[in-house]
Amino acid sequence: MKLIDLVEFLKAELNTPVYPLQFPTDITDETAVVVDMKNGSFTSSIQTVNFQIMYRSNHPSTAEERANLDMDKLHNLTQKSVNGIEIILVQCSDPVAFFNGQDIDAYYIYTVDYTIKIRK
Repeated sequence: MKLIDLVEFLKAELNTPVYPLQFPTDITDETAVVVDMKNGSFTSSIQTVNFQIMYRSNHPSTAEERANLDMDKLHNLTQKSVNGIEIILVQCSDPVAFFNGQDIDAYYIYTVDYTIKIRK
């Protein structure tokens, strides 16, 4: 699974703009969502990919709430597809969103780690 496939899948499932790798410099949305792939593994035809979603907001509770809402949507999600890739299972690796501090523009950052199992 390529990063752009993951971004497309998350945009559709979360019904929000999702940006790859980093927050755009010109975005001023209340809450922005960024995804990055961390690592993964192969087992026969099944690929496991670990990824992280980052949430940014000018208030910590807004970013944390958005992260928790997305966790509810994505955790244990099955039977989806994107660009010919079958998504077998999405699981959240964290019980709660993790506070990562503030960025240079004083936005609060929360992250959540996920694992996605796919079949090509």
